[in-house]
Amino acid sequence: MTCDMSQQVINSLLHCLHIHGQHDNITPKLLTTLVQAYSVLRPCHEEITRVMLQVPGVTADNLKVSEKNSSGHNVHASMFNDCLCTVEI
Repeated sequence: MTCDMSQQVINSLLHCLHIHGQHDNITPKLLTTLVQAYSVLRPCHEEITRVMLQVPGVTADNLKVSEKNSSGHNVHASMFNDCLCTVEI
């Protein structure tokens, strides 16, 4: 997978959160998918960190902590809870 493709995956998932994040039954699934995609793509494509940093409320410190944390999925998901409807792609 190329760098552009990995960025597009993350962008698409963020766009889905922006469009469908208000639906309680979809949000947890989208967050889980986003966290898993980030966790899988990040080791090979550091560029997706820039995409994640464009999300309101996500900081470099959040990302560093979540990468070091063995339960990173919980940390990642909590980063998006406050900004589901403010993502602009």
